[in-house]
Amino acid sequence: MAKRFLNAFRNSDRKQEAPLYYIVLNAMRPRSAREMAEIFDSTPIRFIDAGIIGPAPKPPADDDSPWTQPSLPKSGPHKLVDAPVLRSSHCRPSQCENIN
Repeated sequence: MAKRFLNAFRNSDRKQEAPLYYIVLNAMRPRSAREMAEIFDSTPIRFIDAGIIGPAPKPPADDDSPWTQPSLPKSGPHKLVDAPVLRSSHCRPSQCENIN
């Protein structure tokens, strides 16, 4: 999948002004993560190896409590918070229809 992504990027005539991120959120062996990171060496694409640990987000029992949410540990030289595609909003189901 990473190679297909890179080929599509290289064949695109779209100009990329901000960094582009390729984020893997599934468990993988360290060797596989290193091999995947090498695919993106010498490209403007930043590879992030991360994983979702914990149950699915759950709304709070009352309005004063936060949602429960899984943790998202990552490895590698790039910060996960720098990836603009991870812009997220926590909302109650009735509010989610207005989230882009």
